[in-house]
Amino acid sequence: MTALPADTIHDHSASNLGRTFASHTGPIDLSPANTTVPKSWANGPMLLLLALGLLCLGATAYAGWSAEDAKGLKHAVLSYHVGVMAVTTMMLGSLVLVMISRAVQAGWSTTFRRQSENVAALMPLLALFLLPYLFFAPKVWKWMLPESKGDFLLLAKSWYLNEPFLAGRIIFYVLVFCFFAYKQFTLSRQQDITGDKALTNKAQFWAMPGLLFFALSAAFFSFDLIMSMDFHWFSTMFGVYFFAGSILSGVALVILITAILRASGRLKGLITREHYHDLGKLLIGFTIFWAYIAFSQYFLIWYANIPEETAWMLVRTNNGWQNVGLVIILGHFVLPFLILLFRSVKTKMRILVLLACWQLLMHVVDLFWQIRPITFMTYDSGNPVSAGKVGLAWVDFTGIIGPVAIFAAGIIFMVRRSPLIPIKDPRLSEALNHKNYV
Repeated sequence: MTALPADTIHDHSASNLGRTFASHTGPIDLSPANTTVPKSWANGPMLLLLALGLLCLGATAYAGWSAEDAKGLKHAVLSYHVGVMAVTTMMLGSLVLVMISRAVQAGWSTTFRRQSENVAALMPLLALFLLPYLFFAPKVWKWMLPESKGDFLLLAKSWYLNEPFLAGRIIFYVLVFCFFAYKQFTLSRQQDITGDKALTNKAQFWAMPGLLFFALSAAFFSFDLIMSMDFHWFSTMFGVYFFAGSILSGVALVILITAILRASGRLKGLITREHYHDLGKLLIGFTIFWAYIAFSQYFLIWYANIPEETAWMLVRTNNGWQNVGLVIILGHFVLPFLILLFRSVKTKMRILVLLACWQLLMHVVDLFWQIRPITFMTYDSGNPVSAGKVGLAWVDFTGIIGPVAIFAAGIIFMVRRSPLIPIKDPRLSEALNHKNYV
């Protein structure tokens, strides 16, 4: 484990919490009034979000149960699947941000790292959201249907695509994600209580293997939960594409959460325009990274011209799906890229928050474009030839809003459980004195 430099070790014991600390911007208030929220904070919105989520899930379940045909049931199931994947990618993006921050000993991110820890600590929600798949898994994975069992490509992949092995892998992914999220959150919270500087090194120690396990687990998670829905299709770039969307959503989410807390009168002087400037840099950086990976995936499919690969793209460029793709190109990359190019935008919190919300919305649209076309897919010799028209219905919204609203309620619950920043982190002073020179 790497020892902390002597000039970054500072005492933030309990007796200091009510006092102010100096930074280059002036006194900094680390009192509980600025670093915590009451246990009843946002109680109304939390209960409203929870009720909304449960209501939407109930409506989605009713839509599937009352569907007149198999396509109606599949429509409801895949809408729910989009919502679950949206929530999962936000949690995974937050987890990898925490582990990267720990691994590289980034001091400037200390004051907003706690909110990413809170989001990652909600990872057990993934297990709850995946439980209903026990009942409708064949609606998500076509290879589970009896009529697919004789498919030549499925027979070749049967050693990997089979129900027991898939269940084992999913359990493994959830355990890996939950374990590393738990380690980072508990070590940080323990340091709030004890002030033990060695816990920072422990968190860094666990972040190293955590990043390796995360990279492999997240990639195969995307293969199993999204790519294998159309078992004929394959993409060597899909794992990185999934990761790019996850980390972009993680950056956007921490911008949104900290902005809400600042608007409530907390974190004054702790998260400044200097921090938002760097968060804005991360937002445009990962926007470019996502676009680069998305284009690379498309380019490889176009250049190789393999039927199993091109069919996936062709059905998403017809019957109105090409318009969804155009919205993603313009809304997920071109528009935010052009706006975030300006330095002044990255230092204006309101504009940055709007862009963060917009990118979260575009991220959901991107997942919708990946997953939902499979609902009305028609096949010729095993290959998809049409996804039907986009055909939005109310269940498309309830299926997505349900998991997202419950997830948002969970974030409020986590925010109220601990200080809003790691109050005894030895690198806190570095974050308080953070300043951009570029």
